[in-house]
Amino acid sequence: MKDLLSATRELLSQLGTEVVGIANEYSDVFGDPTISEQLNRFRIAYEEAISNLDSPTFRIATIGTTSSGKSTIVNALIGRKIAPMEADEMSAGILTLSSSADRKMIIENVEGAVWETGEWSGVSDEELYTHIRDRVMLPYHEKRKLKELPAPQITVLGSLLPVEDRSLLNLPDGVNLEFVDLPGLKSVQDRTNLKVIQKRVNKAFSLVALDYGQVDEQHRKQLLEELKKVVNYLQGRTDSMIFILNRVDLRNSGDLPLEERIAKLQVEIQEILSLPDPPDIIPFSSLLLYYAQCAWGTVAQTEASQVSHDKRSQLLKAMFMDCSGTINQYTQGNRKLKNWFRNIEDSLEDGEPVDDETMRQILQYALAWSGGEKFWYCLRERLFDAFPVLVIAPILAGVLESYQALFTSVDSIVQTRRLETVEEINVKREWVSQRRKELSIRVQKSYSEFKQDVERIIENLKKSAIDANPETRVAIELQMKGLQGFGGLLDAIQEVEKDLNLKIMRPIKDALKKNKPSHELEEKLLQVVNPSLTRELIKAYDMAGRRLINFSRFDKGFVKEVREDDKQAIREVEADERSVRKLYQAVRQAMSARAEFMLQAQSKKIETSVQTLINQKIVELIIYAQEVLPDLNLSEAIIADFKRNMSDNTLTLPSEKMFALIDPVVVNPITAAVKIGEEQVTEYRESGSCFKTVNPVSVTHDIMQEVSLRQVILPDFDTMADQWASGVSNAKSTLWDSLRGWIIKYMDSTNIVLNESINEMLNLIERGLQEQLIRLEQDLNLEIETLENLESRNKSSQKIACQLESIAIKNA
Repeated sequence: MKDLLSATRELLSQLGTEVVGIANEYSDVFGDPTISEQLNRFRIAYEEAISNLDSPTFRIATIGTTSSGKSTIVNALIGRKIAPMEADEMSAGILTLSSSADRKMIIENVEGAVWETGEWSGVSDEELYTHIRDRVMLPYHEKRKLKELPAPQITVLGSLLPVEDRSLLNLPDGVNLEFVDLPGLKSVQDRTNLKVIQKRVNKAFSLVALDYGQVDEQHRKQLLEELKKVVNYLQGRTDSMIFILNRVDLRNSGDLPLEERIAKLQVEIQEILSLPDPPDIIPFSSLLLYYAQCAWGTVAQTEASQVSHDKRSQLLKAMFMDCSGTINQYTQGNRKLKNWFRNIEDSLEDGEPVDDETMRQILQYALAWSGGEKFWYCLRERLFDAFPVLVIAPILAGVLESYQALFTSVDSIVQTRRLETVEEINVKREWVSQRRKELSIRVQKSYSEFKQDVERIIENLKKSAIDANPETRVAIELQMKGLQGFGGLLDAIQEVEKDLNLKIMRPIKDALKKNKPSHELEEKLLQVVNPSLTRELIKAYDMAGRRLINFSRFDKGFVKEVREDDKQAIREVEADERSVRKLYQAVRQAMSARAEFMLQAQSKKIETSVQTLINQKIVELIIYAQEVLPDLNLSEAIIADFKRNMSDNTLTLPSEKMFALIDPVVVNPITAAVKIGEEQVTEYRESGSCFKTVNPVSVTHDIMQEVSLRQVILPDFDTMADQWASGVSNAKSTLWDSLRGWIIKYMDSTNIVLNESINEMLNLIERGLQEQLIRLEQDLNLEIETLENLESRNKSSQKIACQLESIAIKNA
């Protein structure tokens, strides 16, 4: 890495020197407004790249499945207790630990923060830990039960073990390190927080923590499903990952051999993540390494530890208490080593300090037994491969892009200077004018065709979203999947629909039908919906459940009838109606929030699909440009300028609320005969004897009256779920409209940028031709030798740029 970084710095310096030299020597060429602007952009990008290469940063993101011990792993790897470890939900914020000579904590004042924000300097690790836990995480978790909140974003500057002891990763001097401890999916349930996390993960090497307690036959499928979501939703780079199988100290004598479990897990992870090779999985005991490493600190073992004796004793006592099983396991059969550890434990109980030499030996055993040694070796090897991609390539991207646009423009001007007669110049000017018209017509035609195709396809997809006939729907969707670009879009939308059904609609329906206690439903919903929305939904669920008890069942619904003149009954039935409407409102809000989260989770797939779709048209146009612009390097110049202009034209997902549910309440005014009293009447009836006689009989008759009733009909639980599903189908149609507008808007931008790039480069050539015409008239034409020198210098700089590009894409 050191040699690679030095080579990159040297080559970049050479490129800058060469470009500046060419610009100074050929000021007439670089005086053109387009080339002058491109030169200025190159200088800005170059200076930024030089600065970033002086102190580049390698980022490591920790992500993981539920309760996998991420924060303990982070603390063990940095040699400091910073990340809160008390409970799983304590790691719900975004904690960045950055190497620095300063000791500082920065808590960003994000919109809606209900925790303490600001900057603190010179604080101890104990103060940092307590502050993050008590003044940030606890208030955050308490308040997010009531309302949706952004995740706290905390940065801690200070010493980090792999930087202080560079032998662990072989980090070159000047390279900084960042650990980003990220919340698990259970704690990330909204689009905004997920988007922030995705940006961090996508630019980092990922340590993916798995819980050993979940890799047995019973739990492994669930673990792998969660792992796939963690990696896909957070958009981790699958080419830059190490999996840490944490808590292997929980193994017992009846477990399968560890190597067998890991081998099986490797095969399964490779399959679900579509990895080209089996992944690295490191068996790990984070708690043992955490205690031992923090008892030593962040400095290399060749130096003196900076940890106080009191802090060291406290950590080692905890290690002997919490990790006794691991220590016993590895000292079994070695009485001398077992006694050595016992003597240290006795000394700690007697209040005696543990010296540095003894602590070094303890740490060496902890590294070997915990998996720490194997982890550092593996990360060191993987870092060598990932360094060009994750550190160097992002730094060089902007400068190489701006250079390529500059290089091709200069080369185009060089070609105009080769024209030696006025006739050649006039012919070329006419040729350029004609090409401009042809390209403009072709670009507009291609855009119109693309727009028509998108309109047609989207209309078909909207039909499939709302078509009641499953066969028609499936046929349309299969047809759309065959179209490059739209297949990925359709998969992403179907994934959102499936998630809403499995994670929200079905659990609520089942809970209502089986009259489950609210805490069971709440536990499921908290996995996918933020606490404040879950709380509202559970309240609505409880209320609706209690109210519906008073209704009678009928086909596909509940019914209740009350007299219009019974004010108390009317109030009650109106409360019944409100309870069901509130349930629908709460379900709609939960589905909207979850759908937005899932759209963000699928954003990479959606953006890739849209870009694939649009790139087909761009490639067509570029091929056409190359056909109609065979000389002057115009097609290359246009492509380079287009790529540079499009680099900032990023896609954004639609974010409006999408779901509209029908009113579940049907109210019918009816009239019916009701009993209002009784009356006694005398009737004469024959006796039953053979002697016919008529006897008077007293009979009670009901007094009936026609009255107005209010009949309230509510859907049964299956019908409710059908109505919610219908809302999802309608939302799909709305979503396709949004995506259509989004795709066309993106293509509009592409169309504008491409036209601007075409016109910019053609204008450059026309100015070059005009300049050459003037030079010919004034007999100021460059000598062939001078022209060839400019061309040679330009190609020389291109070779340097190609070498830099080769470094940037190494192992990509």
